[in-house]
Amino acid sequence: MSLVDHPSQPMSHLSTRDLRRFAAEALKRHPDLRELVPDPDARFNQALVQAFQPGGAPQAGDLREAMSRALDTHDDLQRLWALTDLAAALAAGFDPNSGAAEASAEIGAEISSLVHENAHAVADHDVDLLDPRWVEVTYLAWARGWPWAEELSDALAHGVEGDPELTEVVVRLAEADAGRAADPEGAARPATLALRCRVAAGQLDEARALVGRYALGVAYSAMLASAGRVPEILVQHTMLLDERHEYATVAMGLALAGYPAEARALAEAGRAWGTGDTDPIEEVLAQIPEVSPAVPPEALDPTQLPAWGAAGEPAVHPLDGFLDDAYSALEDGRWAEAVQVLLDGQVGFVEPHFCAWVAEQAEQAGVSPRDLAALLEAAAEGEIFRANRKSYAKAVRHLEQVRRLLVSAGDGEKWRALLADLRQEHARKTALLEALDPLLQEAGLS
Repeated sequence: MSLVDHPSQPMSHLSTRDLRRFAAEALKRHPDLRELVPDPDARFNQALVQAFQPGGAPQAGDLREAMSRALDTHDDLQRLWALTDLAAALAAGFDPNSGAAEASAEIGAEISSLVHENAHAVADHDVDLLDPRWVEVTYLAWARGWPWAEELSDALAHGVEGDPELTEVVVRLAEADAGRAADPEGAARPATLALRCRVAAGQLDEARALVGRYALGVAYSAMLASAGRVPEILVQHTMLLDERHEYATVAMGLALAGYPAEARALAEAGRAWGTGDTDPIEEVLAQIPEVSPAVPPEALDPTQLPAWGAAGEPAVHPLDGFLDDAYSALEDGRWAEAVQVLLDGQVGFVEPHFCAWVAEQAEQAGVSPRDLAALLEAAAEGEIFRANRKSYAKAVRHLEQVRRLLVSAGDGEKWRALLADLRQEHARKTALLEALDPLLQEAGLS
């Protein structure tokens, strides 16, 4: 008789997550097997029990001892779970009115930071090591709302990146909490986490629906800016922002991120089209030096842009205009113009497959190799933004075409610089770097 039902495929073909589930089921049915397995968490478990005595608030010394024991574990996944359990226990038992609250909150912030750091390390090594239960435990600890636990949201967002199953778990929990919230402020916190995960997964239609439903324009703009997609903020500003203080917040963020021209353009748009007091706009404009706008003024005219639908869905996405212009140019055989329209609209982020197809056809029509390389580079970035191994493989194929085009145009150094920038920008995405490794080695950058 077997210990458990044998998996339907050879164990050597199972994912790490499935192997762990198989082992867990074996231990569940045959607890005596545990005697054959050493328990590296025993000292941590003892320290955890000591820190959380029934009827009393945890003391700082006991919390530090438990944290120390958690860090003593030698397996990355066990260390992450120990730290997560500690954060969850503290979140459940935290009493802001106790005499030890301040010291406990300080240690809690350290623990949350360590959960984030270790989740990042485990996910970068193999995202399959994380499972839905870890997501649920971490989310519930974060959802209690203690300020010291805020970094747990970073642990979740980075931990599930590239895994559709785990992303769906976070999104389901967060959107359910947002829907149950009693007021917009209470809904914004979980909705922002859901938005962050949706954007990282490339689920842009769902992300836009969240923006409209919960007024998350400032948060979404920050995410677009961090991904280098500033033109999209300028094109969509009337759908993302309403009050002038929102425009001012995003404009200042753009200025600090190194986009002064775009920041001024957005602030000016907020002064013209936003609602509420103009003082925040004037304060921001006074701090940003005047420079020539990097985007055409007409891109900022909200009379040319669609409004959000009553249910929070955009009636027409602004990129549809760029796509319509591109299709029109393609129908007339104006390949170079179609390529330029797609570049101007940053369409490669949203429709990488279509842009790659246009580049292939446009090359046969004699379009500039440098323009084609730029379009394929945008398509590759769009695939990388989707953060999964299948998309990384597509990105590499696009980049191989970029290499061929740039080298043929005598821009070999530009190709090497592009690869170096990608390696630096995505230094923590192990799966992507593995996919890029052949190209990096060939360019002498591995």
